[in-house]
Amino acid sequence: MILDNAFHFYQPALTAIIMDSLPRDRALMGFFATQIFPSIPGLFAPLIGGILYDKVGVNGIRIGYVIAGIISSYVLYLRIKFLRETLLKNTNRDLEHIFIEVFHYRYHFINAMKIYVYTSFLGPLITAVSSVYGMIYAYEILGVSKTFLGLLSTLGTSISIISSLALAGRIRNVRKVLPISLSMVSLSQVLYALPYYVGYRNIFLIASTIVGSAAGVAIGPVIQTIIMNTLPREVRGRGIGFQRVFENASASIVTMVAGLLYIKLGGPRSLLLSPLFATVAISYLLFITQVSSSAEDLNSKH
Repeated sequence: MILDNAFHFYQPALTAIIMDSLPRDRALMGFFATQIFPSIPGLFAPLIGGILYDKVGVNGIRIGYVIAGIISSYVLYLRIKFLRETLLKNTNRDLEHIFIEVFHYRYHFINAMKIYVYTSFLGPLITAVSSVYGMIYAYEILGVSKTFLGLLSTLGTSISIISSLALAGRIRNVRKVLPISLSMVSLSQVLYALPYYVGYRNIFLIASTIVGSAAGVAIGPVIQTIIMNTLPREVRGRGIGFQRVFENASASIVTMVAGLLYIKLGGPRSLLLSPLFATVAISYLLFITQVSSSAEDLNSKH
């Protein structure tokens, strides 16, 4: 896993190139599109993986890794062939000039850091327990079969794609979307916990998957749009790199919090804390709601 993460060092640059390539007035639609296409394999890949595992056991997993490696090699070829540099200024600068440029755009980075507090910590807390222990809770406590869990995964992917298609081009105010989406995501966590208390297991789990997938799909594109409007093109790569560093560092903290909650409170009660975390996250986002617009004012001055 360490090597896998290390080999994805190019992701900040790739994200910056995508941001630079999108017209500002169609950026949100573009981010929805980049979210839809990678999700398509999720409609059938779990089924193929399950069949391989059922038929040939552990060797099925090995076959899956080989197939994934072949596909990754082809993706590498496509990126090398078609990706183009979007920052045309001279990039052969020494470390001193890089630090000077970062200092020059320090106010943009400060505004971006405010967003990173959400993307790195406050946002992930809302779904921390279900992300880490959701399958264990469903399988061991609720007694859900592995087949049903696979069906839920496919359902969630389908709903995400449909919601992305429905929302792309229809969102006008990105800042109003996040509170609504986060509220619905926290509701999905409550629905996930309810079968333990009131029964109707399959109904509540399906409802949780539908609500969470439909609402959660808007969060990523909206955040990316805000970050794109906050960071000037000249420093987007570095800004996104900082974001990934903070998110990776915070992931271990969020996982520890999820573990403590799950152990101390149990699965159902820890899931019911999600609305509390969502309230904190929404309050924080409302507090920094002017970040993007103030950054755009700064952009116009430079």
